[in-house]
Amino acid sequence: MKYIDIINSNETKRQMMAYVQQKLLPIDKLTKSGKYFEFRSRFGHTRRVLEWVNRINATEKGDEEILIVSAIFHDVGYFATTEEHAVYSELLFREYITSHCLYSGDPDLVEKIALTIASHSDKERSNNTLTKEQMILMDADILDEIGAMQVLWTCFLEAENEHFDYESAYNHIRKSIEENQEDFQLLHTEQGKRFAADMNEYNRNFIEGLKFELGLE
Repeated sequence: MKYIDIINSNETKRQMMAYVQQKLLPIDKLTKSGKYFEFRSRFGHTRRVLEWVNRINATEKGDEEILIVSAIFHDVGYFATTEEHAVYSELLFREYITSHCLYSGDPDLVEKIALTIASHSDKERSNNTLTKEQMILMDADILDEIGAMQVLWTCFLEAENEHFDYESAYNHIRKSIEENQEDFQLLHTEQGKRFAADMNEYNRNFIEGLKFELGLE
């Protein structure tokens, strides 16, 4: 079952998603105005990360409650700051559950969720310092927008340039795929690495096909 379906069937989690969407609305309005990436939505990223968490966890078997709630809140701090958004995301999570009287009987669960949110950007940490849930959320965050989504991202970005054509798009896509290899090195879970290997393969097949069709051999 998709995590977004679990959220939609649970009033408490549906309200969490609505809260996060509302908090991110000013940022997403800026992206749609063209101030940032016109085509990108931070809340859209949040929804996709939830599904990446779902896909990874089907194999890794982490705690579902920790993963769903931490994925919902992991980027909400972006409305206040970019660099320290994970810290703000944790603070907003704590404020939210306090104001809504949630998890008051399970302080250990609160700390696990808070830790998973606060650490999700610290992806260079070694596995022996991380919980399974931390590793899964980190990998889900990395995997969004580095497969076929990366090709779309690059094409949209290239189209914003005054002078662009098929060859310039090809060169930009090829470079971005090469740069993704650094992100792949940060993955923690075995399932995340398997997904990345598949994504890497079809991206490389695409770029080779595009190179052939453009006659760039």
